[in-house]
Amino acid sequence: MRLNFKGAFDALLRFGKHPHDSDLPVSMVLLLGESDFLTLEQLRSSAERAFRMPFSVSKASIKNPNVADSQYCVIQAVFFTLMKVGPHTLSFLNYTKPYGEDDLGRDFGESLPLESQRRAWFQHKAWTAVDYSKRGTDPERRYAVLARLCTEMVNRNCLGVYLPRERRLIPNDGSLLQELHRIASVGDRGAAQAVN
Repeated sequence: MRLNFKGAFDALLRFGKHPHDSDLPVSMVLLLGESDFLTLEQLRSSAERAFRMPFSVSKASIKNPNVADSQYCVIQAVFFTLMKVGPHTLSFLNYTKPYGEDDLGRDFGESLPLESQRRAWFQHKAWTAVDYSKRGTDPERRYAVLARLCTEMVNRNCLGVYLPRERRLIPNDGSLLQELHRIASVGDRGAAQAVN
């Protein structure tokens, strides 16, 4: 199996772009109250619950990126964390500052219509981005894959999920899991066929 390190690296570089850029990846950003990131084992467990498949965990080296022996695995190589879900490749980025503080900042937070959205935006201190690293699949399918996984990643530390490409913030106010399930179901038929 060949991992898409170039795609993951390109995705990391795109996170600095202005949010109106149409080239933003299909991504879900978990806004976190504290810098408490999921471990490789926790990501593996989340993936197994989300996709009902066994996943392996590997530490790869840049010299040997083909170390993973499974279509269903979580790989850490240097500062990259990648997940292979059948034909889908996801990359993860953890950051210990508020998301978009330089690009979006206070104006964006104040423009959010719901108090629970504003609270999530202003109270989060860290974030984890889950980025769909491949192109070509329609956005609904990509969002379905991300939503299935993020549903299992959400915990009490997650204040909300931000979709950069859509400029949409879903607060963790009791509606988040329901909305992630809805997003997953919209494109889930094709995504499930590709995964299972």
